[in-house]
Amino acid sequence: MRKIIAVDGWATVKESYKGKYRNEQGLGLSGFFRRDYKKNHEMVVVSNGNLLCRYKYPRGINIPFESPMVRWMNLTFCGGYDVLLENGERSGSNERLLEAVNKGLKPIGFIIVNSKSIEIMVERVKLSGLHFEISKQGQDTYEIGIANRGKVKDHFDLKKLISSYQLFSEHLGYDLLTSEGEEILLKTAELELNYFIKDFAYASCEKRKWEHVLTGLLLGYPIESTVSLLSGRIY
Repeated sequence: MRKIIAVDGWATVKESYKGKYRNEQGLGLSGFFRRDYKKNHEMVVVSNGNLLCRYKYPRGINIPFESPMVRWMNLTFCGGYDVLLENGERSGSNERLLEAVNKGLKPIGFIIVNSKSIEIMVERVKLSGLHFEISKQGQDTYEIGIANRGKVKDHFDLKKLISSYQLFSEHLGYDLLTSEGEEILLKTAELELNYFIKDFAYASCEKRKWEHVLTGLLLGYPIESTVSLLSGRIY
């Protein structure tokens, strides 16, 4: 097996359901680990040694965009992963999502709760001072959208974001964004982050390329993960 390098990764102390990705002590690895190839990087997502997903993207590209709100760990809140922490607890819990947004480690987020938990969670959100919106999703399901204060431009350099996608486009040999899509993204600079926490179809698969880019940015996902999505190399 080719060596994997911890990016946001650790060992989980849980003997049951342990997969093949382990450290030297035999503990299951969890989190995000990079595997290097000649032309590509591969980000391997594992939980207690079990493979969950892989993202492949071009190697050797120094992108100008950076932000403390954009990181691999934010993908644990996407709802499709169940990455375990060192102690075996779930990294993507509602409480940790709220904490990540409140600490400025994630721009916006969406908490899913049932009727038994809604009041307690709303009180916690109110104490955080974050913007929030509540919407009913089903007979017994609610969604609480939470957002940091400020406009998109207060947190992100959209010109550097677009330049980063252009670098990946040049390497791949095709455009990840159209010029029209770039212009639309630049116009979001004046919008408040809380604009996107109500009626935002963040989970929809039917998006244009610029919408995927905007969704990834607002949810705090790395550019590399969105490049993997747009180039069809998530598996």
